[in-house]
Amino acid sequence: MKEREEFRLLQQPARKQALIAVRQFETETRLACAPKRRIRPIVTALPRVMAHRLAFSPDGKWLMVSCSLKVFLLAVQTRTCVQVLVHPNAYINTAALSPNGSYIATGEPRGLVTLWDSHTGENLWQSKGHDGGGIKKLAFTSDNSKVVSITLSKHSEIGIWDLQTGQLQQMVRAGVRDFVISPDGKTAIISEGLFISVLDLESGRILREFHCDLPIQSLALSSDGHTVVGLDDKRNEKFLILDLSSGHSRWVDTGIHHEFFALHPGGEMLVATESDYDNRYYARTKTCFWDLRTGSRMEGFENGLGFPAAFSPDGNLLAAMNGDALVFGELLGDSSVGVWRRDPVWQYQRKPVLSLNGRWLVTEGTDNGINLWDLQTGHVRPALVGKLPKADRVAISHDGDTVAATGWKTPVEVWNAASERLLHSWQPENPSFIQPLAFHPNGRVIAYADEGKVISREVGTGEVLQVLDTDGYVSRSLVFSADSRSLVSEGYGYIYWWDVDWGRCMLRPKQLRDYCEFDDHKLGKITVQLVNPVDLTCLVAEWHTEGKNHEFVHQVHLLDLKSGRYLQHFKEHTSEISCLSADPMWTSFVSVDKDGRLWKWDLGTGTCVAQFMELPKLGYGDEITFLQVSPDGKRLIACNLGGILNFWDYQSGEFLATAYNLSDGYLWTTPTDEFAPNGWLHTDRPDLVSLLETDKADGEKPEYILQGDKRFDDYLRIYNDGEMVMTRLNDWNRYQQLLQIRLGNQTAMDDHLLSTGAMEQLFLPMPGGVDDKNASN
Repeated sequence: MKEREEFRLLQQPARKQALIAVRQFETETRLACAPKRRIRPIVTALPRVMAHRLAFSPDGKWLMVSCSLKVFLLAVQTRTCVQVLVHPNAYINTAALSPNGSYIATGEPRGLVTLWDSHTGENLWQSKGHDGGGIKKLAFTSDNSKVVSITLSKHSEIGIWDLQTGQLQQMVRAGVRDFVISPDGKTAIISEGLFISVLDLESGRILREFHCDLPIQSLALSSDGHTVVGLDDKRNEKFLILDLSSGHSRWVDTGIHHEFFALHPGGEMLVATESDYDNRYYARTKTCFWDLRTGSRMEGFENGLGFPAAFSPDGNLLAAMNGDALVFGELLGDSSVGVWRRDPVWQYQRKPVLSLNGRWLVTEGTDNGINLWDLQTGHVRPALVGKLPKADRVAISHDGDTVAATGWKTPVEVWNAASERLLHSWQPENPSFIQPLAFHPNGRVIAYADEGKVISREVGTGEVLQVLDTDGYVSRSLVFSADSRSLVSEGYGYIYWWDVDWGRCMLRPKQLRDYCEFDDHKLGKITVQLVNPVDLTCLVAEWHTEGKNHEFVHQVHLLDLKSGRYLQHFKEHTSEISCLSADPMWTSFVSVDKDGRLWKWDLGTGTCVAQFMELPKLGYGDEITFLQVSPDGKRLIACNLGGILNFWDYQSGEFLATAYNLSDGYLWTTPTDEFAPNGWLHTDRPDLVSLLETDKADGEKPEYILQGDKRFDDYLRIYNDGEMVMTRLNDWNRYQQLLQIRLGNQTAMDDHLLSTGAMEQLFLPMPGGVDDKNASN
């Protein structure tokens, strides 16, 4: 008895000491996790893009890639994108990178010039000075004090802008086709008609003029500012080489039609497109190199390059677009040899969602394959790469074991997803139509449309079970009811309701618009419809015009297809409705329009009960093409044309996460929370994440932190946490628990450790002869 009392007295300070040790460990962990400076991540996963301008910074460290609605900044050394500037409301005609790399200017078709901070992505100013026509070209002066622009209008004016204020200082010289800025930034070399002129940017006066035999459409200048090269504007077959110092000029006649060209900094070599030309049409075929000293074509790699293209300032690298991929060519040896090595660096294509069965999400993958997403872990597994036909429709069984795919003029193929073994291939009677597919809930039967009928087959044997006649109407959608008793097909407004067991049509087909021929509700142009296969109620989205001003009205109607009754209408959208999805019990549904607004509706009352967070505009590909409430009714998933997936909690409307459909790997992000001020990451592609340190000392520009930097590794070690992302997506209560632990909720932590006996087990070795029951008292 005495020994036990002594042990109890010894145990009290030990327990206190254990609590202090645990708290100290938590404190040190939190301090280690908290960045000393504010660091903001930038997701640089990129969609397919068609670039129209490339430009290196003068130090060769950065490459600007300008596309229709975005501008990307790449670190040349690491071949990674570090910044994405988005211009959501206007098309970008052209862009320019400042000599110091701190600014990017963009020009729009409306004549607007916008200046951006290339580090922070901030829009510094936007100004309009040109009366007519869009901006054709932009350039900075070497001292970073001015932006020079030229318009696409018939006047083709040159505008000179003050970089600090955004004010248009002067407008000079109409009829200019192209211009380049001299290395000292004091003059511009311009082409106008049959003349190449040297323009003083301060006074607007012409300093020198050079006569040309042919008009010049585009110009380039060597890095020393002595040699100007121009492409003729008649047949695009001749290059003018002009020495500005002596005024001597000569022509190089290639005899081949060229559309674009880029000049090597030394002025002795260029790369240009080579096109077939038949007086009316041309077809861009390949890229060629020309030695301007001899006027001869150079041998080198000519395939895999396209335009736009740009040489690095030292002339050792050539960046060019090959379709939607960016490639670098490296010069090996003397430039006269013209031997280049290709280095593809940028091809992160993203594609839309194809199917969802609950846990598994199917998206388009690489080389006609698919990506299988496990929504419990967030991991993505490429499957059937190079094996599927060009798939426009894909369905996955509920157990995730079987995948069916078809496309335009391709057979219906059924594959085992795990072994990637082809099970069946059926050629439809009319392959010119894209056939809808649907798996029975038990996964053992598949249905697909073929011309004017619906065919169901057993997945295991391929045996035809039923052929359902749709009176010649081609079905555009198929859906099984959750209870497996009925199948609904829709085509060109005709709805068919089938008994799965007997193969009988339980509803005489009738066009959708025939259900609504009332004075108050007449269907206009139907954009999308959604049918409940259990009770045959139907949601129809349509638009029509009203009143003398023909104002557009966009709304959703609820119809009872059995009785032909009109039940309800839903009216809030201001643009065309593109997708609908209902919860599994059909008590509510969600709709999205082409402006990206998502509304949740109560099917019983017809009222709008919530509006989900509107997604930021990212340019081309923003339109949502896939919208679905998960089979358990917990999540709402939306995917746009660019392959960006967004997840919400369907009941609360809480925005949960974003995922990117990549060619290789996975990337998830979440919104901010108490512990992660910029949200959590979950990725195996750190090359698609850039970090920006934003709280630099006064006068210092924010700093990009690239992969390989210890700060980069530290940040990803803390915030690249798949558990925090996926529990937020799948188990909100567990996510809150993890968050509380990370925030260092002492009471919760202490109670948890004490309740499990972890402290005694970790810190208090039990003396021999003392039983557990007494030791815990």
